[in-house]
Amino acid sequence: MPTFLLDVMKTSITSMGFMAASPFLVEGVCSPLSGLAADVLRKSTVSTKNVRRVFYAAGAIANGFLVLIAGYSLNVTVVVICMSLAGLTTSLAFPAYTVNMLDIAPRYSSIIMGVCNTVGTTAGFVSPTIVGFIAQDKICFKYFYKDLVALI
Repeated sequence: MPTFLLDVMKTSITSMGFMAASPFLVEGVCSPLSGLAADVLRKSTVSTKNVRRVFYAAGAIANGFLVLIAGYSLNVTVVVICMSLAGLTTSLAFPAYTVNMLDIAPRYSSIIMGVCNTVGTTAGFVSPTIVGFIAQDKICFKYFYKDLVALI
């Protein structure tokens, strides 16, 4: 998000700091609250399976739309608000899938969670590195795709 705000939205680096951090701040505050809400719903008449389905679907679908809106927006405020709301909707999905390791193998859930997070996090830092290498001179990606198709 910082690169997007600097390069695409032409935001100054001095005003960009909090704007780039706001989605993560919202996510950090809302994650425990969404877990609490899921627990409250589970203790009522809603089944665990339905709570997980609704939370994950709502989080994933809303997150996708909000990131799409932010990507096509021409206003910095709209981008920051959409990405902050995307952080909120991401936190809705957490209670739906983070507890699956406890359901699958309660004794080994910490090991399974560690392996899964390692694989997921690796993709999170390898992908931007590859994209940065491909677009280091801010060239158009169509040339890269043409070369890639030619190689295949």
